[in-house]
Parts: sequence; C-alpha cells; structure tokens
Amino acid sequence: MTLYTKIRPKTFDEVKGQEFIVNNLRMQSIRDKFFQVIVLAGQYGAGKTTLARIVAAAANCKNKDKNGNPCGTCDGCRSVANGSVDFLEIDGASNTGVDHVRDLTDWLHERPLGKRKIVIIDEVHMLSRQAFNALLKTLEEPPAYALIILCTTEADRIPATIRSRSACYTITQIPEAIICEHLLKVAAEFQIGIQPEAAELIASYSGGAMRNALKLLEQLSNGEDEITADIVRSVLGISEKEELVRIIQAMLSGNYTDLLDSLNSIAKSGKSLLTLTEELLNESTSLLLAKTGQPSSASAIAENYTLERLCELSAKLNWLNDELKNAASSGIAAYIHATKDLNTGESGLAGKLNSLEDQVSKLSAELKSIKSGRFPKPVDTALEAKTNIPITSNSSAQSDLPEESAPVLNTPSTTSEVAQTETTDFDALFGDWGFDSFDNTDEPGFFESAEDAAPLFQETAAVSETSAALSAGELAQISLSERISNDPVIKEKLLSAEWITQEEDLLLKVLPEYKEEILLFIAASGIKNITIC
Repeated sequence: MTLYTKIRPKTFDEVKGQEFIVNNLRMQSIRDKFFQVIVLAGQYGAGKTTLARIVAAAANCKNKDKNGNPCGTCDGCRSVANGSVDFLEIDGASNTGVDHVRDLTDWLHERPLGKRKIVIIDEVHMLSRQAFNALLKTLEEPPAYALIILCTTEADRIPATIRSRSACYTITQIPEAIICEHLLKVAAEFQIGIQPEAAELIASYSGGAMRNALKLLEQLSNGEDEITADIVRSVLGISEKEELVRIIQAMLSGNYTDLLDSLNSIAKSGKSLLTLTEELLNESTSLLLAKTGQPSSASAIAENYTLERLCELSAKLNWLNDELKNAASSGIAAYIHATKDLNTGESGLAGKLNSLEDQVSKLSAELKSIKSGRFPKPVDTALEAKTNIPITSNSSAQSDLPEESAPVLNTPSTTSEVAQTETTDFDALFGDWGFDSFDNTDEPGFFESAEDAAPLFQETAAVSETSAALSAGELAQISLSERISNDPVIKEKLLSAEWITQEEDLLLKVLPEYKEEILLFIAASGIKNITIC
C-alpha cells in the first residue's frame, strides 16, 4: 500500500487546504441534510474522491461526532470502506455508455437496506453525451433516499443541464505552505529524514496536489537516510533559484552570453528546457507579486524592473512554454528568439503602435511650433558631420548663417523620377489613412490673424533670400535631418542608409527591413523631393 493511501483522510478534520468546502459539507453532515446531487470539480490529487468518500460515510454514519465527522466503525462507515449493496463507486471512464447509466438508474430506484443509497461516479466527464442524457432525468428527480456524488477534473465538459441540477464545489490547489507542513509531519510519523528546504522544494514541485507531494516523499525516501535539497533537485531536475534569476536577468538585459552559458549548462545536465520554462514562469509570477506589494521572496530582484517590463517577461515565457510543448525546433533557439523580442523596441504590433503614437505626438508638437513661428531644435553634430551640411532649426540661428548656406524650410513641390527606383505619392498615402492632405494651411483658423502669421512669413522670406544657392535635393536633406533629430529610432535607421544628394531630389538607399517604416516617417513629415530605393 502506498504512503498516500495509508494516510488518506477519513474525516472532515483531516482534509487539508479546502476550508470553505469542508465547512459547507460538514454543516450538511451535522444537520443530516445533504444535497442529493453534488459535483466536486478540480485538479487531480487535491482531494475530490477523498471528500466524496467522507461525505458518503457521513451520510450513512450512525455515530457522528459533534463536528459531523463519521465514526469509521459503524455499518454505514464500513459500507463505504468495504462496499455494500447501498454504496457504489464507479469509474466514468470505464462505464461510458447508455446501458451502464440505465443499470445505475435501476439500482438507485431499489430501496436501501440502510439510510441512503449512495453512488460516487469518478471522472464523470468521460460519460458519453447519450449517457448524460439518460442520467439527466434521475438527477432532476432522484429518489428521496439517493445521494449522487460526481467527481471530475474537467467541469466544463459536464453539460450545463447537469450542473444546473447539482450543488457544485471547486476543489482548489492546496497552498505550498500547507503541503510542506504536512510533509514534515508525515515524515516525522513514518521516521523519514528530510530537510525543511527539501520539503519546500517538493511542495513547490507538486503543483498544489497533496497526493503528488506524498508520492514524491515516498519515492525519495527509498535508499536515502535523509532527503536533502540537492537530492530533490537532482532527482526532479529542478534548477536552483540563483540560476533562474540569472536567466531572467540575462533575458531582460539581452545578455546573450550569460543566457547561452546557462542554457548550455542545463541542457548538458540532462534537464528539460520545458521544465526550466515552467520554473521561470513560477519565478516571474513571484516577481509580479513582489512588484505589486504581495509577500514574495523575489522582492529585492523585482525592484530593478518596472511592472510593465515584468509583464512582458511573463507573456514571453508563456509563449515559450507553448512553443516548447509543440515545436520540434531547438529549445535554445526559441529562448534566443524570445530574448530578442524582449529587447527589441519595435517588436510586435504593440511596439509599432507605440512608435506611431510617439511620431504623431512629435509631429503635432512640431506643427504647433510652426504655427507659433518657432522651428525644431538643431540636430546633433554626428548627423551634421555625415551630411556635410550645417544644420540649424530656430530662427535666431538661421539669421546668423551666411547667405550662401542658410537653408530654406519651404521645399519645392516638384519631384524628379530616378531610374529604376521606387517613389511614393505621400499625399495619396495620407489619403489612405483618412486625411485629405498633409497641407494644414487650409485648416480653418490655421493662422488666427495676420499678426500671428507675420513673424513666420518674415523669417521665411529672410531665410529664402540667403538660400538661393541650395538645390532642391540639398533642401530635402536639411529638412529630413532636422526631422529625425527628435526621433532616435528613425535617426539610427537613416544613418545606416546611403544619402545621395542630387540636383532636384534626395536619394536614400535604405536596408529592406527599414524601408516601410522610413516611408511612413517621411510621409508623416511631409517632406518633398525624397526618393527611397
């Protein structure tokens, strides 16, 4: 007989971690008034069948104590433990057909020898649709002496017509602290040597199922004088907390060297990367709890990251978990892909939308600046050195420029065609986005009065007089340089492009992966005389 079978609870007082359900069923036992159809749903190993048997014993017990616990010695209690004509426990997976349900219904309608006729159907969700339909009438109007208890790990597979006629209880996961405490108590009772840290590891690995924890305790106790934390990690393939933290930090910071070292070490030790991912998910949950002020052992680490960043990590680890379950590719490659996504600012739809919102916000600020007679700030010296053209953007700075080099901000409207290159109709593109044109000068109230418009016109005229020597391509280059000064992402991508200044336009040779984003940026900027290839 296995350990968890030997110490299976026989009374309500012995059940761990299900206080609400136990108290509710206990009150029914004390009053001797039970719901005739009870559904116990929840994860495996948490006590569904155990509670069903305790309820069955209490329903027929003749000598219950004041707390509603069955005595375990009377005929009613022994009928549950040893079987009788008034008690039946069947497996839904082995009795799935209509004929089985009809036999059960006939049995239930026979008069009991004792107080009640009781049936427990384990894994009831395995019954066929026709079997459920055959059972429905009996559940709707059961005999007065009948008690039907249905146990399942998948409550959603029980038809709603069955659930609506039942008292449903959800068996939750047992907290790790309760499992750990019970393991230490059982170990002391059966003289099993175990370290508290080892008990904590077993409790965390059990997934909230007491049966899993007791089975692992029995498995690890064979051949060992004392169960240590190292033995538990070795047998179960559990990673140390420091190792998990190192991997999380490497993923969040994009440190591929540390990440590959850790993953290689884990793979060579024979541990499963899928198991590692599940452990990282648990650790990320601890980080999220710590960040939101909940008690957690990861509080010190969580302080280094924002809540949004930790949420991104948790979402990416969920993706990794699904990927490793279904994919035949290398697990290490999936980790690298996830880390790259975590550290790429423009990754995914959310990142692109955020970038577009930033660009629209900056564009709105620049339009307001133009309306008020001010121009954007100058670009940095690195870009100025690359283009070989002095770049300034405010009116005071432009007035100090020599006449032959001062840029004109009003670029020509004509665009030349370059052989074998792609051009873009930006007004048509803005039309696709729902705008009539990017020309805001037609907007009602663009200039509130002639006084508002005068400073801008005067500055433009002054600058135009000193920039007659610049070509349309040079003007486009200057305008684009000013536009990208406040957008580091586009700036970096344009710096990697080849700028060819021609007489009538500016030719940009960009990387294919940047082309679409640069086209959108230039369209939003409204700069003319630029050709992308």
